[in-house]
Amino acid sequence: ERENRLLKIVFFLVLLTLSAVFFMGANKWNKEITTESLNIVDKKGKTRIEVSTDIEGTKAPAIAFYDSKGETKLMMAVAEDETPMIALCDSKGKEVLAMSVPEDGTPAIYFFNSTKSKKKLTIGIVENGTPGIIFYDSKGETRLVMNVSEEGMPVISLLNSEGEVGLTMAVSEEEMSIMGLSDSKGGARLVMAVSENGTPEIIFCDSEGKNRLVIATSDDGAPTLKFYGPDGKLIQSLP
Repeated sequence: ERENRLLKIVFFLVLLTLSAVFFMGANKWNKEITTESLNIVDKKGKTRIEVSTDIEGTKAPAIAFYDSKGETKLMMAVAEDETPMIALCDSKGKEVLAMSVPEDGTPAIYFFNSTKSKKKLTIGIVENGTPGIIFYDSKGETRLVMNVSEEGMPVISLLNSEGEVGLTMAVSEEEMSIMGLSDSKGGARLVMAVSENGTPEIIFCDSEGKNRLVIATSDDGAPTLKFYGPDGKLIQSLP
């Protein structure tokens, strides 16, 4: 009987020790959860938030938020090229607005056509660290760019279907208002400008972009007409 009592005491101590180890381990586990995917559901059991390292087969770590119908409404992710992004979707789960910072470090906001998921508008840093807005056609090609140059010159450029600039409007550093028309290859062919002192000027260029004919008015309002050769030298001036 004495030995049985001793065995019971030993068994109780062993059980107590195992219980302590179990609860200590449980408390430690509750502080950290390690998993590749985590779904948070509502009271009806529908997934409303998903955290995964390969969400929707994109191989991108992301957090997705869903509506009651299961459509994606918001997603935060890091793409395969390490680009961080935030996407907002419409009622059908189509991406309509996205914010990202590409490899070159230029932040941008993108607007999409929800029916075809094509980019229609971009607001961001377009080139050389200058702010700008880019408009796209139904094929996703750039057709209109509005930006401010490094020198602080506001510029509006209209592009053809081949991506070549067809018309440019700008205000130069010298406060000269300029509008330039180009051929299908982007070469300047006609320039209209108003100088800082208010005198207008029209310049006709050849296929190489060289001035060949200049129509202008002088400071006193007198009209002038100048003809230039292919070498850029003045041939004749009227009057």
